[in-house]
Amino acid sequence: MKKERQYEIVDGRIVPKEDNSSLKESPLANFFEEDDATDNTEAFENAKANFEQKKSKERITSIIVAVCAVMLFTVGVLAFAFPLKTVSVQGQTQYDTQQIIEYAQQLAGGNVILANKSSIESGLLNRFTRLKSVEIIKDYPNGITVDLTEDTAKYYVSIDEEYYLLADDLRIMQRTQDENDTKDLLFLETDGISAALTGSELEFYASYQKEYVKEVLSEISDHAMYDGVVSVDMTDKFNIKLDYDGRFTVILGIGESIGTKMSLAMAYIQSIPENERGIIDSSSTEKGSYISLMK
Repeated sequence: MKKERQYEIVDGRIVPKEDNSSLKESPLANFFEEDDATDNTEAFENAKANFEQKKSKERITSIIVAVCAVMLFTVGVLAFAFPLKTVSVQGQTQYDTQQIIEYAQQLAGGNVILANKSSIESGLLNRFTRLKSVEIIKDYPNGITVDLTEDTAKYYVSIDEEYYLLADDLRIMQRTQDENDTKDLLFLETDGISAALTGSELEFYASYQKEYVKEVLSEISDHAMYDGVVSVDMTDKFNIKLDYDGRFTVILGIGESIGTKMSLAMAYIQSIPENERGIIDSSSTEKGSYISLMK
């Protein structure tokens, strides 16, 4: 039976339709069909992955926006719910407590919840240099307590006719021209000072010197002899000297075995009459010597 011929419209013209039945039944036709199917599957998978990635980004963006909105709302609520109304000071201090209260209020920013404790503490320590430590305690709902400990000056240095009062860590607590402010403080004679800023530690040109001075002073202050020490001369690090009670110059030499050398010097002092004055050399831990300056 003769097969009826088929036609199709191509570019506006009617043309005979090609018969690809034999090609479709051939292995070559199957190859092209399988290849087209593979390409279509990959394209579909890629499109699907892109769609899901876009949706995922949209979800993440929505979540971030929602979280930010909740945070802003929470901050707004807290700002109204916990306003700072009272600031109290706990601990003994020479400063005017009203000044501490006003400055703490300024640092707190008017809200108990949002007040940054560490910022308030560091701000107070920098402003009021005699303070050794500050702890901020939040008294909900509307208060803050400033729990402070005031440091005490232990040493002082003299620079260009001014006196710098130092804590035991060499932090400068006060700068003054009044010599009366140095009463009962140990005078530290040393050179090589590069900076002396109130509220900061004394600085030296030589990087090792500050720790060396701290270590020597710590050993001296820990000894029973310390209460009678008037000054420490560290201008020569290999020949450290003490002025004891205005009566004796005690030579310690290098900054090693300070405690042992001071004990040796103390043994001499206890055996010398009270009206005596002289020089005690205890720079060697093996033996010492005493030279009287009495005529």
